[in-house]
Amino acid sequence: MRTNQIVTKGGVYHSINAAKLGFVFLIVVFHSRLLDGLVNHGYIGVEFFFIVSGFFLYRSFASSDKRLLSYVKKRIQKLYPHYLFSLGVMLLVYMILGQYSKEKYGFLAELLLVQNLGIFNRVGVNYPCWYLSVLLWDSVLLFLLLKYTDKRVSRIMLIIFPILYYGFSIIFKDGRAEIWDTFYGVYLPMVRGLADLSIGILLCRIHAMVRESKIYNNKMIIRAVEVVSFLGIVALVILPMNLDAVTVVVMCFFIIAIMNEESLLEKIGKQKIVQNCSKLEYPIFLNHAVIITLFRQYVIGKVQWRVGAILLLLFVIVFIYSMITNALVFRIQKMIKWERFSSVGYKSDTGRIG
Repeated sequence: MRTNQIVTKGGVYHSINAAKLGFVFLIVVFHSRLLDGLVNHGYIGVEFFFIVSGFFLYRSFASSDKRLLSYVKKRIQKLYPHYLFSLGVMLLVYMILGQYSKEKYGFLAELLLVQNLGIFNRVGVNYPCWYLSVLLWDSVLLFLLLKYTDKRVSRIMLIIFPILYYGFSIIFKDGRAEIWDTFYGVYLPMVRGLADLSIGILLCRIHAMVRESKIYNNKMIIRAVEVVSFLGIVALVILPMNLDAVTVVVMCFFIIAIMNEESLLEKIGKQKIVQNCSKLEYPIFLNHAVIITLFRQYVIGKVQWRVGAILLLLFVIVFIYSMITNALVFRIQKMIKWERFSSVGYKSDTGRIG
């Protein structure tokens, strides 16, 4: 039977890369707070990144090197150069704004990728990067779980993590997935990462089982699931009610659908302009906080522009600035011969961050 799983040079999922670009701009909108009241759950974009990272974590674990140190080294080598550059710029901005004394310890925690782990009461300087520290260390925990525990035990734990976290969010937080509390000594953002990465791992297994089925190879069904799940995510992001657990379930259907080569988003993602823009999703994620900080200081509330105009200007500046920093980091890596230890520059060509 012909399978519509996407198998291209380098294992590229253009649809995932395109979706990541969309979700990173959703996070930009949410952090800007320019559309508060309309975009009520923009933070849910982080769930998409965690789930996709879990998917590719398991695919990598199942098909290649299973050495923990090798895995951690590869992740840090790929993520750290631009991460460090953006952190330095953010620190410089805080110094210009006279806020360095307040954030210097956060800078040290972030430099070591230990912010937002529950160890220090610091969120770091470049606040969206809490995701990267949680991603790194939760991935290590799940890597160890997969490698050193019985398969039945690991499967049970992968199911338990999402049930515990989203059950807690429904019972105690009215269904909101974004939780910054500590519960009996357990820092919940770490559990959030474990839950979503676990969902991604389980989704990878489900994808492996269904990709040969007649339903998955039916173009009309796949596109219908893709469109309906996309519209569902949009509606759930806008709705004032906290239905984040439902959003994650709908997101899983969306991910499975767009990983089919007949998906609409795969066709869009293959366009050259979309491919080029998608390469900037990681720099945009790293850079948007510094631009938003400057906008709040000098633009938002200071100029009599419509919200739409301010938001468009924010998008344009974040995008152009990310193009510049991506090229600059690329050149710096070449100068210090970083390519001896890792791939040069950041390439979003496997449908994942890290």
